[in-house]
Amino acid sequence: MTKVYKFHFPKNGFGVHEIDMPIGSKIISCQLQSVFFTIWAIVHENNIYEKRVFEVVGTGQPFEDSRFERVFIATIQAGVMVFHVFEQVK
Repeated sequence: MTKVYKFHFPKNGFGVHEIDMPIGSKIISCQLQSVFFTIWAIVHENNIYEKRVFEVVGTGQPFEDSRFERVFIATIQAGVMVFHVFEQVK
């Protein structure tokens, strides 16, 4: 069955975050919910889970070059801070 699930980042702030999501999940939104970075995705709930890797970078903040391609997901404003969320893909 297809549903929309939400996934909270395991920690807030800059850096790399790993989230287990059903294989084939399609991200439809990324926002703050209360004080938590949250992703909403269309999922097939019976699919097995895979680890997906997201990176949060602040405007003007340095971040490491990596061997992964970064796919833009969202820009989130939290007070005076602005965060940019990317998914690392191989």
